[in-house]
Amino acid sequence: MARRVILTILLLEFYTCLHMANSFSPCFIHGTTANCYNRRLYQVPPLPNHITYLNLANNYISELNETSFLDLEALEVLNLQQQETQLVLKNNAFARLSNLLELKLGFNHFLQLETNAFSGLHNLQILNLIQCNLKDSILSGDYMKPLVSLESLTLETNDIKRVQPARFFLNMTKLHQLDLSHNWINSICEEDFIGFQGKHFTIFKLTNIKLTDMSQYWSKWDQCGNPFKDMSLNILDLSHNSFSVDMARLFFRAIRGTQIDTLILSHSSSMGKSVGNNNMKDPDQQTFKDLAASGIKEFDLSKCRIFALTHSLFHNLSDLQTVSLASNSINQIESNAFLGVPYLRLLNLSSNLLDKIDSRTFSNLPRLEVLDLSHNNIRILTQESFSGLPNLLSLDLTDNSLQDLYKMAQLPQLKELYLSENKIKSLYGLSNIARNVSVLHLANNKLTNAEDIYYILEEFPDITGLSIEGNVFIWCFLNRKYSVPPSNKLQLLNLRMTGLQNIWAQGLCLDVFDNLHQLQYLFLQNNYMQTLPKGIFKGLTSLHFLNLSTNSLTYIPNGTFPASLRTLDLAYNHLGSIDPQALSNITEISLYKNSFLCDCGLRRFQKWLNETSTEFITPVEDLICGFPEEQRGVPLVYSVFCEDLEDKKRDETLRITLFICCTTFILLIIICAVVFIRLRGYCFKPGRQTYRQTDT
Repeated sequence: MARRVILTILLLEFYTCLHMANSFSPCFIHGTTANCYNRRLYQVPPLPNHITYLNLANNYISELNETSFLDLEALEVLNLQQQETQLVLKNNAFARLSNLLELKLGFNHFLQLETNAFSGLHNLQILNLIQCNLKDSILSGDYMKPLVSLESLTLETNDIKRVQPARFFLNMTKLHQLDLSHNWINSICEEDFIGFQGKHFTIFKLTNIKLTDMSQYWSKWDQCGNPFKDMSLNILDLSHNSFSVDMARLFFRAIRGTQIDTLILSHSSSMGKSVGNNNMKDPDQQTFKDLAASGIKEFDLSKCRIFALTHSLFHNLSDLQTVSLASNSINQIESNAFLGVPYLRLLNLSSNLLDKIDSRTFSNLPRLEVLDLSHNNIRILTQESFSGLPNLLSLDLTDNSLQDLYKMAQLPQLKELYLSENKIKSLYGLSNIARNVSVLHLANNKLTNAEDIYYILEEFPDITGLSIEGNVFIWCFLNRKYSVPPSNKLQLLNLRMTGLQNIWAQGLCLDVFDNLHQLQYLFLQNNYMQTLPKGIFKGLTSLHFLNLSTNSLTYIPNGTFPASLRTLDLAYNHLGSIDPQALSNITEISLYKNSFLCDCGLRRFQKWLNETSTEFITPVEDLICGFPEEQRGVPLVYSVFCEDLEDKKRDETLRITLFICCTTFILLIIICAVVFIRLRGYCFKPGRQTYRQTDT
């Protein structure tokens, strides 16, 4: 009986060890996710059957067959990207994964597929085959026939020369995203895309597919037909394809009538003559005439080489709402260039070569709301420039060469005005132009009188955000006795690098913050401030964030900051000490790179550091002593201050005293003992004499 019990116990232990060995996995498993990324695996490891997400990328799996995914029927997402060896997918490799929704096979160079490799994936929605060296047969063959639920297919950067999808693609009614970018496809014609007919694509990407045959001299334009026949497209991306004006005109004639919401032709390096290149053409009204029935709402012509916007350039695109012409070489805008696009709401002309705006430049744009002219070289504004823009909400003139603004036409609806990085010396007339702005950026101009702050706050009653950083104020002279109205709505004020220290040191503009009761964010860094005027923040009753970094502050007394303040940046100052009471309401602070004076006066602050619940943006251990010399570089929280030194001195004195007393006491005892031993004969001699006399 005992042997049977022992044998049973041994068997149980054996099966327990066997189960543990089988259940061991090199993957990190959390819930229904298994991450096996870069684990030097040569096959799919044993995994729990409840896994729904499996990452096997960057391993050494060379083959997948119908036994590779046993007990993993619950998988919904499978990542097999970038195996370090050539991957072969055998027939029925994924047959057990009927619940799979997304399959990533990208970056498997020279991927080999057997015809029925995708069998069983009838619920697959997303298939990524980027950079797998796949040939034309991936579309023309039967590989994808089982994928009846496919919605998104990525075939970017393969070796596809001709796109001829098989007829079964007609049955893929859910397919709406297709990416064929970065393949070398010489041409696309109607007969090529028959398998895609009848579909609505949310995005059809043909970025950088060369289209080398489809030049203006191609003899097959008339036979090619419309490659997008019976299709509709939300986004058609034809960027990086070197469309010239003549090629574009012929291509648009071929696709005439195709419904396209957004057309992308950016990075067409042959579109436009740029500067001094008369061998190329700029687009004109005839270039886009065959897109008239396409209903295009967004048109991206950025990063081409267009030099001039010709008369009624977009006349045939009457549905346009957004046009991007950014990063071209545009130096001229002809009269009535925007005739025929009454619904245009956004126009991006940033990063061009414009140098002048007149009253007719933007005529015929009654509904324009956003105009971006940043990063040009605009230096001349003629009288009533920007006329005809009654609904403009945002105007960006950042990084130009403007010196004044008074000639601009009124923009009654303007809410955002960006004028940073110009050469503006005066704001004269600005309030008549855009009185209703709520956001005004004037950073890095040439304003010198701090009166401009008062002027803006008084003349722009709706302003909520003001950036005036980088304008070094030399004086504060209120020519018209401007004052900050209590009714102002300002919430953000950026006064970084404006030289406020020089003005406040003269006792000027000390009331600049008095009525900013709604201000929440204030930036005052890089102003060389050594002290803060008493009560300078008293009016900021709603202030939440204050940046005083990169100044020269040496001490922060109690009562400096408003009670509402929660986030404070005092990094890169010269703070020797801080009154902890000044930080009583702060919940987040930065004190990085200050040189604290670690003497008796900092003991309370050190105690606050060790006890506070305030969150430090940089670790509190990074706060170090700058003085005295013997404590330089010592973390503030570990520094020993003067009271500790006095305690140590008192302890040391007490120990020395005790040592002397104890030593003296011991010496006295020893001396007494020695004296007693040496003189004991004398002590007992009278006694012996008396004893002898008695005996006698």
